[in-house]
Amino acid sequence: MLKIEKISIKYIKQFYTLFEVSGEFYAGDKVLLVGDDNSGNRALLRVIAKIDKPNSGKIDYDEFSKKDVGYIPISPVVFKRKSVRENILYSLKIRKVPKAVAQSKVETILNEYGYSSIADKKLCDCSDKEKYAVTIMRLLVREPRLVLIELPDDMDEDILLLINQLIRKSEICLMSSKTEKESIVHTRVLRMYNGSMV
Repeated sequence: MLKIEKISIKYIKQFYTLFEVSGEFYAGDKVLLVGDDNSGNRALLRVIAKIDKPNSGKIDYDEFSKKDVGYIPISPVVFKRKSVRENILYSLKIRKVPKAVAQSKVETILNEYGYSSIADKKLCDCSDKEKYAVTIMRLLVREPRLVLIELPDDMDEDILLLINQLIRKSEICLMSSKTEKESIVHTRVLRMYNGSMV
């Protein structure tokens, strides 16, 4: 279970990006947090991912540890001078997965989703779509139990396939989106407006 209690955060003095947001999420929950750029849905994911610290409130991660959490921002964070394969391998290397096991898992993911042809391509030469795909595959190989995704406005079939696979494999998944997306696997929708659940 993931429980958030009265989470508030200010990025600008006297302006709440999140105001006393509360909620409980259980195993099997795949939740779309729908709202515009000022709704606070992305800010909530950043707080849960421990990227930003709230001004007040608390989060109970229950049995989830730091290694159980996976976060995908709207703008992919990648190593531009490293290859697609090296970027995906890194997520296993820092968790000290045996080299042979890590390499096998990465090659399986690359082949399964049709990215083996660009495995040696440097990220600086990749398109935005390819960079986002790499970010998703980094989580697919390590299989986090709690997944947080900032969904882009436009997604083609390749990206949808990757995202939906990641969602299905997660125990709990929270996703921020400007609109309700029928093409994305989800069990319920929560709407946010001006930093609050509505």
